[in-house]
Amino acid sequence: MAGATFNANAVERIRQTVRTVEGMQSVPQAQRANTTPMQFDYALIGKTDAAHNKGATGTISIYSGTDPASLTDTTENVTAYNRFGNIASGKWVFVWTMPWGFEVTAAEC
Repeated sequence: MAGATFNANAVERIRQTVRTVEGMQSVPQAQRANTTPMQFDYALIGKTDAAHNKGATGTISIYSGTDPASLTDTTENVTAYNRFGNIASGKWVFVWTMPWGFEVTAAEC
């Protein structure tokens, strides 16, 4: 089963739905980005599905679990931008949500 890839619009729709269900006040994406430019909603950990070059987007398989030593692939994927350096395939990465989508913020050497 192939994982899903979420673009920035899908992420925002999911975020707004969760806030509505949980009874949280909705803050428009543009307003949040303009008033709190350093606000990040959540982080993900995963592995690159292929080589991920600096200045490009790539697919990241998201991992989860209760023990950091035995995380498993959730089969969910995100497309993330990499502004730092080239990352080989199969390397662990840390991904943040930004107002414009996902970005790789750290990677395994």
